[in-house]
Parts: sequence; structure tokens; C-alpha cells
Amino acid sequence: MRQSIFSALLFSLFLIGCAPCIPFFSNEFDIGKSKEITVGTSMMSWSEGMECFNTTSPGKSRDGIEHELIYCGIANNVIAVQYREYSILTTGTYARQSYYLDLKYDISDSCRTISYQRVRIRIDTINCQRMICTILQGPKEIEPIDTVGKVGIHFNSDGLITQVIEGMPAARAGIKVGDRLLMINGEDIPLDDHDAVMAKLAGKPGTDVYLTLRRGVGLFKDNYKLTRQKP
Repeated sequence: MRQSIFSALLFSLFLIGCAPCIPFFSNEFDIGKSKEITVGTSMMSWSEGMECFNTTSPGKSRDGIEHELIYCGIANNVIAVQYREYSILTTGTYARQSYYLDLKYDISDSCRTISYQRVRIRIDTINCQRMICTILQGPKEIEPIDTVGKVGIHFNSDGLITQVIEGMPAARAGIKVGDRLLMINGEDIPLDDHDAVMAKLAGKPGTDVYLTLRRGVGLFKDNYKLTRQKP
């Protein structure tokens, strides 16, 4: 009896140590339900990615993307909407805004529907200050993004790379532990803001990011073009 209890305990500890990660999807809207919003507020938002259970402290962390459609106003029957994306860091906090797109919709004719990708929102009533809208189709029909695309490196506060993950773009490109990260996409990195650097490295899977690194103590710099991929 004692042996079986001990075996069960060891198996439970093994499961906890595996830190399982599962896909997550969450939204802040209801299909078919009318919603009143004012200028500058969210028409709809949703997030998706991977959710991991923490092995060292209670709780869990998320790694993915937050999406948002913001109502920006109306003039001459043209609605201004802004689509925004934010990277969700592994700590569960949000990085600075990583991508945005300004959209315009002409509702002067009988079409009073906003469409972005496969999201569809019907405009019920609207004026310069507020609108009432109904979500007709949500983002679950959009091809899901399982996680943020990454390049597979970790680094310290000096930009020194401390880990290169096997099978990821950085490892395939020949980047090594001890290389020093200098620039991302031609811009100096803010070493005093680690989360901001991580946000610059992350992005949609399949997109490119350009890194400038220095190897050793010389002045020679190496440039790398990496294509982000799902971990």
C-alpha cells in the first residue's frame, strides 16, 4: 500500500515538473449581442496563444497575441477603425504595442458592416461620439495563431546571448552562446528594457527579423536574417 502511494506521488511530481502547455483562446465579446461603445474604446478584442502551468510558483503564464479593434470616429459617413496587436509575454504582462493598422469603412450606402479578415461587425446606430454595433462573426473562424513566432535565443542585461535553442532559427543560422546582440532591424536595442527587446524579437510566425551581433572582442559585426517560427 505504501509503495503504491509513493509511486503515485512520484508520478504526480513528474506531471507537475513537465510544465504542460496548452493552446488558449479568450474573447471579450458575444456573437449576436448588441454593444454600445464610445470613440477610442474597443469594439472587440480577443487573445490566443499558449498557456503554461508554472512549476516553480503557483499560477500560469501565457505566450501569445492580443488583438483589438478600436472605434476611432466617423466623418462624412466614413468610419475610422484601428486594428491593434500586442505581444503577450511569458510573464503574463503585455509588451508595448507591436503592430497597428488604420482602417476606413464607407457606410454611405446600404452596407453597414465592418469586415476585417473574417471578423464581421454590423453597425446598428452611430454618431460622432458613440455607436451601437453587433458582432456577426468572431475570430475563431480566422486561422489561429498558436503562439508568437520566435528566433530561439535568451540573453542577459548586457545583450550577451546565454542560450541558443536547438532547432530554432538562431541555432540554424549559426548564432552561438557568447555572441552579443547589438541591433534588431537596424535599431539599437534598449538593454535596460528586457521586455521591449523580447517584443522586438517576437512576431508572427513566418515573418523576418534582422539581428546584428558581435562575436568575441573584435570590432567585426555579423548580420543575420532569421525567419520567426513557432517554438
